[in-house]
Amino acid sequence: MKTILHALFSKLGRSFSKAASTSSKNSLSSNSGLFKKSGNQIFLVSYLSTLMYSIFVCIQKNTASVYGQMKLSQSHRFKVNALGVLTLMLFFGANEMKGQNLTQAGFTGVTVPQYMGSGDKTRLPIMFRATVTGLTASTSYRYYTQAALSTLIGTTSSGVGNPLLINSAGTTYTYTTSSGLSTAGTYETFTTDASGNYTGWFGFVYTSNAAFAAGNVLYPTLTINAGGTGTTVSKRFALDLGITVLAFGGAGATNGTFIQGASSSATAKNLVAIYDNTAGSGRPLGVCPVESTGATIGS
Repeated sequence: MKTILHALFSKLGRSFSKAASTSSKNSLSSNSGLFKKSGNQIFLVSYLSTLMYSIFVCIQKNTASVYGQMKLSQSHRFKVNALGVLTLMLFFGANEMKGQNLTQAGFTGVTVPQYMGSGDKTRLPIMFRATVTGLTASTSYRYYTQAALSTLIGTTSSGVGNPLLINSAGTTYTYTTSSGLSTAGTYETFTTDASGNYTGWFGFVYTSNAAFAAGNVLYPTLTINAGGTGTTVSKRFALDLGITVLAFGGAGATNGTFIQGASSSATAKNLVAIYDNTAGSGRPLGVCPVESTGATIGS
């Protein structure tokens, strides 16, 4: 491994130094600054070698054995090691932040309604069943749910709306206007199976936020910690299926009406899906819980 790295970075260093020497404005050809004229190539090769060698062998205890290190002065050797460590910190820090971005992967809809309502005074729960994959096996996770426009995918936003949390057994519903992973009542938990997956029911409630305007399509989101009792965000998922917002009203391409059952023999806290066909195939028009859920949704 050393031989390969030495050859690769020696060649790269020579090319870099040659290009630097032909540029009158290149700071590497000056006698001031970190890269001094005497030892440009040695410094660059040592830095790149240290960086890559550290990645492959998890930063050797004695980095002085890396090619070029012994040819440098003590001060330059310190700078090389410092730059190597800094680059690794920036690399892994960027990847950590990337993991917290809202990503449309690993969160797949099972039973997802086509439509949702809108309006601040007519708030209704939006329920959906989905599978989250790629997590650690047999591990408990804290989570909360919201919804996001497609423009938020790739950002560090979890979306808008208020979580309607339902436990894995379907026996407890909790509505909150403050989502988070620290305070009880602002998150719920689920436990993955032996493959690191979980399938269950989730919910959220739309609000007066402009994202819930009639005609918009929002994607349910799932924000989780790294497992256990951790309180920081580890991942943000966006569902693969979107839900179209409708306004309450008469005829109109983006309007819909409310359906209410006067009485039912259904069990409270169970879920009802309404389809546009008698076979119950395809995606339902809407999904809602049977009252009373025990959760009070304020307007």
